[in-house]
Amino acid sequence: MLRTKVQRKNLCHSCPFAKTANLLGDSIILFILKELVGSEKSFSEIEKSLHSVSSRTVTEKLKFLEENFMILRREVPGKPTRVYYSLTQKAKLFEKVASALTSFGDEFFQHP
Repeated sequence: MLRTKVQRKNLCHSCPFAKTANLLGDSIILFILKELVGSEKSFSEIEKSLHSVSSRTVTEKLKFLEENFMILRREVPGKPTRVYYSLTQKAKLFEKVASALTSFGDEFFQHP
């Protein structure tokens, strides 16, 4: 992931690949998006699927994805308030990326 504003400005404004790599270049973000392919999930479901990732990190990554229009956040009132996340319509294109990464992994890590 590009770390500085200068790096992002210089590379990301002109190259679709760089923009995508910057947005998806974090394994936790990839796993969150994969979890949301095809269904809405609660915060606790997402957190549980990430095993040993801290709640704070999950919260930060979800906030990043929401700010970048990749996910939608929906609150359900109650005690306690439940929060659900889903992919935005545009982010549903990620399903193709997840499928391609899975296919790559199947072939690349296949034992001879």
